[in-house]
Amino acid sequence: MLGMINLGLNHYQLLNIVSGHHKIDWIIMGAESGKNRRSMKLEWAHSIAKQCINADIPMLYKQGPDDYGKGFIKMPMIYDRTWDLLPEVKK
Repeated sequence: MLGMINLGLNHYQLLNIVSGHHKIDWIIMGAESGKNRRSMKLEWAHSIAKQCINADIPMLYKQGPDDYGKGFIKMPMIYDRTWDLLPEVKK
């Protein structure tokens, strides 16, 4: 993630999501890794997680910054849980 993201879900869109008509099936989020990685702020991840909770969108948070901003953590926790949800497969 390179910045704060707002999924742009207004009240009408949230009602459609609740009734099963949403367009977003899955959110995959993670910090960059490697020598020239750019920083990621934890509040960005918390914001996306909260939006996914409110809209009932599954989210995979694959890696995030460590507490010191020097490295990263695989499958970090937000709100006391890991985020390894997969979308429902529809036939």
